Amino acid sequence: MPVVKEVNFKGEVIGEVTLSDAVFGAPIHVPAMHQVVVAHLANCRLGTHNTKDRGDVRGGGKKPWRQKHTGRARSGSSRSPLWVGGGVAQSRLLGARAGHEGTDVHAGEGERQQVDLGERGVAAAHGLGE
Repeated sequence: MPVVKEVNFKGEVIGEVTLSDAVFGAPIHVPAMHQVVVAHLANCRLGTHNTKDRGDVRGGGKKPWRQKHTGRARSGSSRSPLWVGGGVAQSRLLGARAGHEGTDVHAGEGERQQVDLGERGVAAAHGLGE
């Protein structure tokens, strides 16, 4: 069982405390610790970022030029994803949408046992002074 010094607010040693092996003697499982930290940071995100597709961008209602006999490529809107100032292609699928953090690859809590294993590993590493 790990033994640590007990100090007061002045930094004086006032005794020793024996820590429980169930928590502080657990094996340090680095992959579980990493996954717990990544999930925690993902859940801390605000999720306020957003992208606009061609229907959300302002303007682009009129056809820029006629369909034929101009020598240019045909075009129906100046807000196409190919144009500067246009919307993001497939933003509903691939772009960021506000309030949809639950669909993020990193979001989620993880399995309870794995979270417990990661937290015990952090406590053990902290108790050992690593």
